[in-house]
Amino acid sequence: MEEDKDKDLAKRIEERYKRCLDHTKDWRTEAAKSFAYVAGHQWTDEEQSTLEEQHRAPVVFNKSEVFVGAVTGLEALNRMEVKFIQRAPGQASAYELMNSAVRYVNDDADAEDHHSHAFRDLVTAGMGWTETYLQHDTNPDGDLRIERVDPLEMFWDERATQRCLSDARWVMRIKQGLSKEEIEDRWPDKEVEPSDAFMHEPFITPHDATSAWKYQNDQSRRQGKKGHTLVQYQWFDVEHVMLVATPQGKKEISTSDYRKLPDPKPRAVKVPKRRYKQAFMTGRTVLEEDDLPTQTGFTLCVMTGKHDRNRNVWFGLMRSLFDPQDWTNKLFSQILHILNSNAKGGLLAERDAFEDIRQAEDSWARTDAITWARPGAIAGGKLKDKTPPQYPQGMDRLLQLAISMFPEVSGMNLELLGLAEKVQAGVLEAQRKQAGMTVLAWAFDGIRKYRKMHGRVLADYIRQYLSDGRLIRVGGQDQMQYIPLLRDQMSIEYDLIVDEAPSSPNQKERVFAILTQLLPVLIDAGLPVIPEVLEYSPLPQALVEKWKAAMQQPNPQAQMMQQLEMAGKQATAKEKDSKATLNLAKAQSEQMKAITG
Repeated sequence: MEEDKDKDLAKRIEERYKRCLDHTKDWRTEAAKSFAYVAGHQWTDEEQSTLEEQHRAPVVFNKSEVFVGAVTGLEALNRMEVKFIQRAPGQASAYELMNSAVRYVNDDADAEDHHSHAFRDLVTAGMGWTETYLQHDTNPDGDLRIERVDPLEMFWDERATQRCLSDARWVMRIKQGLSKEEIEDRWPDKEVEPSDAFMHEPFITPHDATSAWKYQNDQSRRQGKKGHTLVQYQWFDVEHVMLVATPQGKKEISTSDYRKLPDPKPRAVKVPKRRYKQAFMTGRTVLEEDDLPTQTGFTLCVMTGKHDRNRNVWFGLMRSLFDPQDWTNKLFSQILHILNSNAKGGLLAERDAFEDIRQAEDSWARTDAITWARPGAIAGGKLKDKTPPQYPQGMDRLLQLAISMFPEVSGMNLELLGLAEKVQAGVLEAQRKQAGMTVLAWAFDGIRKYRKMHGRVLADYIRQYLSDGRLIRVGGQDQMQYIPLLRDQMSIEYDLIVDEAPSSPNQKERVFAILTQLLPVLIDAGLPVIPEVLEYSPLPQALVEKWKAAMQQPNPQAQMMQQLEMAGKQATAKEKDSKATLNLAKAQSEQMKAITG
């Protein structure tokens, strides 16, 4: 029975893999090309062979990497973070503990680096993936890890159309080139047999001539990786459960358990519920099948770029930069070839004009060499210079047009890149930078949606697996303390928001510029300056922590001044009351004199 179940699962996984591979074939070719262009590999093998035959230089002006690097730099300077806010009263400390735990896990797992790497994949090819998992080989209790995943290893529900594949019913990762020992170390009780199932070529891209030994008959594709494949398949099934009303609130039980309850059964509502699962395979052998560690979503999370509605795939910035990059390289290579050819010139000669034809061919274009001709050959008109070809008019304008298309097609102006070589008002430059950021909103929307989905998975991991009493770091460098994570404190309901991290340099500069103008007004109004204000200052973190600690400690001199000020205010108030009483008594005395006349 178990064997039949594994065969059905393996068949279903293979069918979905083939269906997605056929659906994303063109996208994978484009994605591999995008990564190659950003890395500077922008000539195909056939084009390089043609250039070598024509003695032309395969010039590469890698402007694509500048634009991709500018967008990823903006993300690094404006990083986001997930925050959990209170939904129910009386749980403020639990939410603070959750936020501290998330910051601690992200710092321990170097999550910022992996998120930025995945964001670079999004900008380049349209999709960036990460995996969240527990690592036990470094810590028996498990360390939470967040790692970037190569987009070309990923497969997904081809019917999904929502941003970040939020409506996908399954996702799949296929790792190639694993050794038998690597798989047996994790599943020692399973037999690992070689199989060609799930063998695809993840790096479908024109190859480099220097790596020709890696290729076989097909000269357009890189040879697949040797070794075993490991399939990681995640999906969810929809199950129906019964929500039963109890004095303590709603309780969830299975339909079978509800039927076993004695009559009269309590009132209940039948509702659908997702159950997330995961399976591992090598070849057609199922190694493991179990529930996902978290039931809030897939641990393979994705951020998506622009959506191609007709093909139902996602693409990034490189799709619009292919043509400007190709034309820039080809036009400059052609111009360089024309200039080199015209500089050397050519010659029309009869065969008996030279004493040594080979020596004439080698020395004719060299100005520091003598080319020996037969006596009378020059006077007899046996030698005649070729008329050099005219330089094509407008070739340089075409090159300038191709270069100018980079900001045009990407929407990123030179101010956003920091390459505007002109003097203009600071207000105008700030407005142009903001306009460039508006064009890039699609990329930051993708990572914002990803942060929300990944934040729910991260919170569930922390609540289920890290709340075992382990200590987490809370506070800054000078106020550092360690607090145990306890499960009863983590059983909370929360709202999740995505905000810019206070550690973001751009966020600090903007907020601190406003605070420098606002703080004097607040101080004059008598409002206190809270220590959290210092989090947005561009000062060194160690100085910020010391300053915050000093602000939180009582200041005797300030307290004395405050007491003196309060005493003065009280004396002034008493003096005013005395004067008012005296004035009232005088008024009453004058009134009595007037009455008694």
